[in-house]
Amino acid sequence: GVGAIRMNWTGGEYVFELLNVQLLGASAVTSGPYASWVISVSAPLGAMLFWLWRKKFLSDSGEADGPEAGSASVVDAPVGQISSRNTNE
Repeated sequence: GVGAIRMNWTGGEYVFELLNVQLLGASAVTSGPYASWVISVSAPLGAMLFWLWRKKFLSDSGEADGPEAGSASVVDAPVGQISSRNTNE
């Protein structure tokens, strides 16, 4: 993610950092066994850009309109035509 909000768990103070890069978007660190924890969360910029540009990526590859007209669907039979057999006979 990009940018971060860090909060000191014990003291309650928080800091907003605009220029911060985190790989997984969240972290929790301490500097020792008796030190306070610092929790950090950042915005997933890559994921947000993907969702904003997703339709453009799909239309460029030709998959935005759905499956091709000649391809078979996974479920072709209507629900009412599904039959069940009694195996206890």
